[in-house]
Amino acid sequence: MTTLTFCQIASFLVAPKLTKLIGEACFIGCKSLKNIDFPTTLATIERYAFSACALYEVTLPNIETIAKNCFTECNCLTKVVIPNSVKEIEEEAFCSCENLKLIELPNSIEKIGKNSFYGRSKLSKVVISNKVKIINKQSFSACKELVEIVIPEGVEIIKEFSFVGDVKLKIITLPKILKEIGEAAFADCLSLQEINGLENVKTFEVGCFYQTKVTSNKIPQTAFKKSDRYKNN
Repeated sequence: MTTLTFCQIASFLVAPKLTKLIGEACFIGCKSLKNIDFPTTLATIERYAFSACALYEVTLPNIETIAKNCFTECNCLTKVVIPNSVKEIEEEAFCSCENLKLIELPNSIEKIGKNSFYGRSKLSKVVISNKVKIINKQSFSACKELVEIVIPEGVEIIKEFSFVGDVKLKIITLPKILKEIGEAAFADCLSLQEINGLENVKTFEVGCFYQTKVTSNKIPQTAFKKSDRYKNN
């Protein structure tokens, strides 16, 4: 098996044809790395592999998992193409990618880890796979340019702080099977004024709509109060 480990490289890298694995923290902090061509044989990219690199665009090969912190703090990254083979995006995979504008999540994705897209990205629209059942903690929080989020019918739970601080988010349509909106899930979404699909939601955790413009007789008043955990967050 061919494995890549850390090395000094130029701005463009063509990975060897027989490469099957890119190791943990392989290219972490490689500020010169702007583009990489992945071989079709590549099956695994381990955690932190490209963290804090200067990659501009990434077209991933047929891997099943985007590992923890794989592209964290890739501040030049603007576009990611994810193949239909990917089933899981692990926690903080694209955390603090502040110039990320375009990412398409294929219907193959079953799990999105916490903090996956947390922090300062330029994503304006996100469409989530209909196989995802839980939107995890802080998955899309502090995405300051996010205007639209499409939450599919498969989602049953929106966890705490999932979209907190998405200040441009205006309208959300929730799936009919959604059961729970977590603590401070949409707190400080200052532009949020319309939510469709609240009919079957049974649990509104404290502060889930704090500092929003949402009005509904269905929502308890505790949902509009600031939670203690959010105060300390």
